[in-house]
Amino acid sequence: MTKRIHILSAVNAANVSKSGSTYTIANVCGVVNDLVMNSRLYPADQLAAGVASLEGKPAPAGHPKNAAGQHISALNGEALASAWIGSYVRNARHENGRTLADVVVNEAQAKAHPDGLRLIERLD
Repeated sequence: MTKRIHILSAVNAANVSKSGSTYTIANVCGVVNDLVMNSRLYPADQLAAGVASLEGKPAPAGHPKNAAGQHISALNGEALASAWIGSYVRNARHENGRTLADVVVNEAQAKAHPDGLRLIERLD
C-alpha cells in the first residue's frame, strides 16, 4: 500500500503564539510513519528512535539543497547560508504515528530572508 502525503502550507492560528519577538508554532508534523520521501523510506521504529535528535536543530525554509541540487542537512553551512530563517525545533516527539515538534521563530532573523518574511506575514 502506498501512502501519499500532501504538504499543506496552512497554519492553524490556534497553534501560533507570540512572546515579544519570538513566535512558536505548536504541533508541526514533519513526517508520518512509513513515509517515502525523497526516495527514502522512513519506518515507524526509526522515526520514533531518532526523534530526540531533532531537538534544537534548525528548522529551515524548505528542505535545503546544495549547489548540485542534492538534499543536505539543515546543519550544513551551505544550508544555513541559503535557507536559515531564524527558526529551530523544540519539544520534538513521536506520537500516534507522527513526528511532531514545536518550531520557534525569531522574528528579526526570519524577516532577513524572503521565505522567512513570508512566514512572518502569514503568522501575523
